Amino acid sequence: MVHVAQIELFLLETKDWVPASVVCARFCLNERSLRAVGENPGLLDHCAVSSKQGYKHIACLSTEEWLTVKHRLRRHAAGQFRKTKRWDQARHNSLAGLKPYQEERHTGQRLLAV
Repeated sequence: MVHVAQIELFLLETKDWVPASVVCARFCLNERSLRAVGENPGLLDHCAVSSKQGYKHIACLSTEEWLTVKHRLRRHAAGQFRKTKRWDQARHNSLAGLKPYQEERHTGQRLLAV
């Protein structure tokens, strides 16, 4: 069994994007083990970013690449918080017997169904 530190050192030494197929072939892994499954993080989640180009160690990212990743993660997290807030409100309304809100598409204004 390969130790995760070996993969991390390989990515650090490469200093560039490495396709998942290359990582898997070199360390006898399947691609699914590299990705998160449910609550379990992927093997490289602590040290590498994945993209269409493959994997790259976070220490080797250019400033532009890092900012792109960072902003993408923050947008995703903020979206998940907004979704949770909407679901909390919808659940509360449903349990209280209230009719669901309808959002007006152009203004985002919430309207109560009559």
